[in-house]
Amino acid sequence: MATNEDPPKISPPIYIDLSNCKYDIVRQCANSLGWTEAKTSDDWTVCWMDTSVAPERVMRLKNYQRINHFPGMNGICRKVPLARNLNRMKKQFPEEYSFIPTSWVLPHEYVKFVNINK
Repeated sequence: MATNEDPPKISPPIYIDLSNCKYDIVRQCANSLGWTEAKTSDDWTVCWMDTSVAPERVMRLKNYQRINHFPGMNGICRKVPLARNLNRMKKQFPEEYSFIPTSWVLPHEYVKFVNINK
């Protein structure tokens, strides 16, 4: 008796580039998922980097490749740039960003911080 079910899809293997990763836990997680460490710097599906990535590298990605960072992410992932960016947005769009608490970058804005309640 034949069925109309499609045969199960076989996923292609995932190769991960860990050449820019110093954390063993990432390697352990990749292994637990059945991923294979890439042999060359171009032969990968996923690239894990501990640092930011250059826009040029992102532009060279093949359509099946993924990377764990994107250009400019330090502006939202690091506390000081995030505070500065949110303060700029709050100044430009006060109503839309009224939920953002006042933030200071210390020691650079120490005087503003000390004088806020005077």
